[in-house]
This record gives sequence, structure tokens and C-alpha cells, in this order.
Amino acid sequence: QWRCFVAQERYLIYTLVTKIQARWRCHAAEQQYLIYKSAAKIQAHWRGFVSQEQYLIYTLVKKIQAWWRCRTEQKKYREFKASRTIQAHWRGFLAQEQYLMYMTARQIQAKWRCFTARDQYVKYTSATKIQAQWRGFLAEEQYIQYIAATKIQSRCRWLFAQEQLMQYK
Repeated sequence: QWRCFVAQERYLIYTLVTKIQARWRCHAAEQQYLIYKSAAKIQAHWRGFVSQEQYLIYTLVKKIQAWWRCRTEQKKYREFKASRTIQAHWRGFLAQEQYLMYMTARQIQAKWRCFTARDQYVKYTSATKIQAQWRGFLAEEQYIQYIAATKIQSRCRWLFAQEQLMQYK
């Protein structure tokens, strides 16, 4: 029994030690959790503070960049408008020059066409007069031949009629 008593005693001591250790570990874990939770809160507040600072810096930088971009774009736009105005005036000058060249060429062409048309008209009327004279000559020849043939026919008919008249008498 003594052995049983010692074994029980040892078992009780072992279970008590185990329970004490478990309690101690639980207490240490709770303390560790509280430290972790406090550290997490401190870190969260610190990150929030740093984020706010970074956000303020970011918004300021963004505003400065927007202002600078606006200024450079305004400058570019003014330069663009000035170059566009210069280009418009230059194109107007070129268009005016081209129009003057076009009108001059048109006048030259009109005068040339007038000259060539007059020349062709003179040639045409000359040719027409020659052709008319020739046709007149041919028509007169034909008319003379026609009159001659008519006179011959008339004379033949008269002679034939005379002969027939003589035969009936």
C-alpha cells in the first residue's frame, strides 16, 4: 500500500504541476495576447497617422502638379493659337497668290482662245466662201447643162411633134 500511496501522491503532484503549468501558460498567453492587441492598436494608430501625413503630402503634390500642368497647357494653347493664326494668314496669302495666278492664267487663256477662235473663224469663213464659190460654179455648170438638156429635149419634142403633125395632115 505504501507504493500505492506514493504512486497516488506522485500522481496528484503530477496533476497539480500540470494544472499549474496549464494555468501559467494560459496566463502567459493572455498577457501575450494583451501585449499583441496593444501593439496592434498602437501600430494601427501609427499607420493611420502616417497615412494621413502621406495623404496630405499626396494631395498637396497633386494640386501643385495640376497647377503646373494647367500653366504649361495654357502656354501650349497660346502658342498653338499663335501658330494657327500665323498659318491661317500664310495660307490666306498663298491662296490670294494662287487666285491671282489663276485669274491671270484665265485671262491669258481667254485671250488665246479668242485669238484662236477668231483665226479659226477667219479660216472657216474663207473656206466657206471658197466652198460657196465652188458650189456656185458647180451649180451654174449643172444649171447650164440642165438648160441645155432641156432645150435639146424641148427642140427634140418640137421636132417630133412637127413630124407627127405632118403625118396627120
